[in-house]
Amino acid sequence: MFLRRYILFFLTLLSLSLQAQQYPVDVQVFVIPPYPQSLRGYADTFEQKIQAHFLLKDLSTGGRPFALRFSLENFQGQTIAQTPDYITPYLVNLSPGVRRTLTNIDFKTLLRYENLYGINEATYNGLLPEGTYFIGLSLYDVATGRPVSNKGRAMIQVRRYSPPVLTMPQKGEVLTKKNAFQNIFFQWMPRDIAPFMQYEFTLKEVWDLALVPEEAFMSGRLVYQTKTNAPALQYTNMMPILLENKRYVWQVRALTNNPANPNEQSYFRNNGNSETFYFDLVSNCEAPRMLTAITESTSAQLRWSAQAMMPNQEYPYKVIYREKGKTWKSQKVSMPYAKLTNLKRGRTYIYKVGVACGLETAYSSSVFGEEIYMYSTEQEFTTTEQIDEKSQVQCGVKPEIRIKNTKPLQDNLYANTTFTAGDFPVTVINATGNNGVYSGEGYVKVPYLQDTKIKVVFNGIKLNTERQLIGGKLVTTYDETERNVVEVPIIKTLNDAINSLKNVGKQQEEIVQNQEKLEKQFSENKIDKEEYDKKTKENISQWEKTLSVYNDVESFTEKHPLITKEEVNELKELQQQKSFAGNSVGKRDLENTKKINAKQTEMELVLGYELQIVNTKCSINLQKI
Repeated sequence: MFLRRYILFFLTLLSLSLQAQQYPVDVQVFVIPPYPQSLRGYADTFEQKIQAHFLLKDLSTGGRPFALRFSLENFQGQTIAQTPDYITPYLVNLSPGVRRTLTNIDFKTLLRYENLYGINEATYNGLLPEGTYFIGLSLYDVATGRPVSNKGRAMIQVRRYSPPVLTMPQKGEVLTKKNAFQNIFFQWMPRDIAPFMQYEFTLKEVWDLALVPEEAFMSGRLVYQTKTNAPALQYTNMMPILLENKRYVWQVRALTNNPANPNEQSYFRNNGNSETFYFDLVSNCEAPRMLTAITESTSAQLRWSAQAMMPNQEYPYKVIYREKGKTWKSQKVSMPYAKLTNLKRGRTYIYKVGVACGLETAYSSSVFGEEIYMYSTEQEFTTTEQIDEKSQVQCGVKPEIRIKNTKPLQDNLYANTTFTAGDFPVTVINATGNNGVYSGEGYVKVPYLQDTKIKVVFNGIKLNTERQLIGGKLVTTYDETERNVVEVPIIKTLNDAINSLKNVGKQQEEIVQNQEKLEKQFSENKIDKEEYDKKTKENISQWEKTLSVYNDVESFTEKHPLITKEEVNELKELQQQKSFAGNSVGKRDLENTKKINAKQTEMELVLGYELQIVNTKCSINLQKI
């Protein structure tokens, strides 16, 4: 009985609360995109942006006006601006059962700054921060000030759009007139699809070449400016004529062009301004043509048609190249050919050749601090998989190399740069000197030894402008401590393979001996079962770690010409037999360990003897050409 009364009382309260939410007027609000970016935009626009529908549902209420109030809230529900109750109200007359529609044009006085509360004038006139907002409208009784309707709310999204991205001509590109007609195609790409978007194209002439593009654009002489709806512009003879041997900067500004609201503020970041690009318009400059590439396993010889050189230019050509998917590398040369070294076998490379032309050398060292180049189209070449017979190391045989260029190199030798000594590319570790004479240390990659890096020392060698050795010698001798072999972090060289075999064999033999001692202590009841299991697991864990090294060693020995396939298989078979069976070690494990150590020692002798021969004899090839 008590439960029944409790339920009846709860239902009565629920009905009263529901009845309290029933207002005589129903309000629905809709906002039509694109949304203005400022609150003032809703008051100034001549477009119907806000639509409010009012329906008086109570047939007994009518014949008297209601006061309309406006509010702007953020996503968290906090009020940013609202209609105060002390201003002259905007009255709405409704008839029972008849829907009435009003727009922002009808009640624009409510949206004026002087009729809003909670917002300052700067925020009202400026752009709203990016985010989500709610526009609300509700009706109040004029006499009592009580709400007679629900608050109709509509969500709006305020966002900024990114300025366009310039694409053509590329930044720092060199252009040339091929005939009397100027025809330059400017192109850019919009990042966002914004409403009523228009572009303002501006082209200026640079007077001071020492300025960065942004500063040059601010101080440059205006050449041409126009507005367009297309993301491109064809610059022809109908526009002002551009002078040759001049630098020009250009920029595109995205803006709004709403015919219904010509005073609408721009809703683009950075005021719609794109990045500033520049180009050089020069005369009599052609990109290198007839590009050819002769490839070897780790190098490529590039040639192209010679171009007319600008005066006082030491390196008129620049080769940029990269492996597909990698970053660009560059190399400056003084002649219409170049040799790229330290390439990877069986890889495809992309390259293009640029010629320094256009503005004179005295003025071309701006912006990036180097000459401006006109580049050819991109070309490709693929290095060979196998080692070429020409690039094979021939110990004791002096290579036949003829070098005609004797002009000394003027640059410094920095770390990780390369030069060639005969057939060998030498990578610099450290060096000192200038005017073509240098001393220091480096290393040479020997293809015959799986690209083993052998350390060399040079003192007073001479290099030409093509970074070729024209005087002096590189010295490398066999060192029992093997410090002349530059170590790498993976098993790649003979030295790494030898050391890995030694270390693994010693570690595994120690693990077997430790396990034998553990077995003996457990059988003599010197340790309990818990301690025995714990130390056995530790030995097994250490054993498994040593097995990972064998995978790298086997992958190296399988490819080595002096290790037969039968020896590799025998090593694998013995290694597979070495294991902890049932957490115990028997005599077979110790015997297999000794066999493997013997096999490893045999391989070490072969590999070590080969390394010694190469280090002692092959230094002859690195002597003076």
